[in-house]
Amino acid sequence: MSIDYQVLTISKDKLYPNSGQPRKHITDEVIEARRQQLEQEGQLTPILVFPAGSDGRHELVDGECRWRAALASETIECLSAQVYQGDREDVGGLVVTQLLRNDDGSEPLTALEKAVSYERLISHLEDDDEKGSALKQAADRLGMDYTEFTRALKVAEMSETLSEFVLERGIDDRRVINGLMRIERMDSKERVDALFDQIRQNDHRKGQQEGTLSTREIVASACKDLKEGRASQKRVTKDKIKRKLAARKIQLKEKEGSVQLVIETPREIITFDVDSEYAVLLGAVDFGALDLSD
Repeated sequence: MSIDYQVLTISKDKLYPNSGQPRKHITDEVIEARRQQLEQEGQLTPILVFPAGSDGRHELVDGECRWRAALASETIECLSAQVYQGDREDVGGLVVTQLLRNDDGSEPLTALEKAVSYERLISHLEDDDEKGSALKQAADRLGMDYTEFTRALKVAEMSETLSEFVLERGIDDRRVINGLMRIERMDSKERVDALFDQIRQNDHRKGQQEGTLSTREIVASACKDLKEGRASQKRVTKDKIKRKLAARKIQLKEKEGSVQLVIETPREIITFDVDSEYAVLLGAVDFGALDLSD
């Protein structure tokens, strides 16, 4: 059964954003492009709003980008809007509506914006004993394959610091996101901050000079350096272990008619029986003069 939406014309000053809006990253360039489109072609589709509050203002459900573009325009005073017919307390229905309408526009949601909204939907559906059930229900409501849904959800596992950076830069490349999550998990904060600055500076130079790298290339290089650095660290650690096991003292001892070579290490004393022929050769060695230090 189709829903008959009430359509209104609302002053742009009587609208305000929704804190649960999935879209968290709207660049000035996107707003400017949308402003020009609205002024030249008009509003092609209505925004979606909640019914007016006691102050006469409407909270946005979907359409924040168009609203911000209208605010930036000197000629657009009002926007066409549909009034949301769903239950405001039905968080699940609201999230699904926001996701579908946002992802149907010219500026799709980023991977992180989607994942954060998925978590909000799961939180609404979740029962402490039914985590798996909530995941399945959320995937079904969004019409997504369960495996695809859980894979997309992993993006939301990044730290608050990294999520703020990803949203700030509008990063939507899954390989870049996965690389950043790995680097943050395994590298120092100083090196992660330096990588963030490198990406910001590179973004600033784009379009201004030739030869700027893509964010994917920068992150791939950082991942390679991290991998090589950890491999080098493992080699150093292994070498240190070898030095710790180096001999402290070496001597020949006669015992019950045989000759033994006794090697003392920091961990143990190792004894070898030595043939008489080799005992003669070893007897000529001044073990006390050997440098056995690390």
